[in-house]
Amino acid sequence: MSIGTKAARVGGDQRHMMDFVLPWLDFGGGPSEEIFIRFGVGERVFFERLHSFASDNSFTGPENIRLKVLDVCRRRGAVVGSDHRE
Repeated sequence: MSIGTKAARVGGDQRHMMDFVLPWLDFGGGPSEEIFIRFGVGERVFFERLHSFASDNSFTGPENIRLKVLDVCRRRGAVVGSDHRE
């Protein structure tokens, strides 16, 4: 796998995660069973990855959505560092 292919896959994974979580933001982020079925990881790993993406400068969505995503990630047990972009 080339570096470009891996980068595209990672971006695609992040996009799929956001597509999944957005309708569930007001309801806690979605069922853990569905997260495992769709993404093959437990909810903690899923929300840690999502938190990392939402904390990163590559997240280009609206700030209010970014903050909601970070809040849901924290509530779902993501081990987090700083929420501030550098």
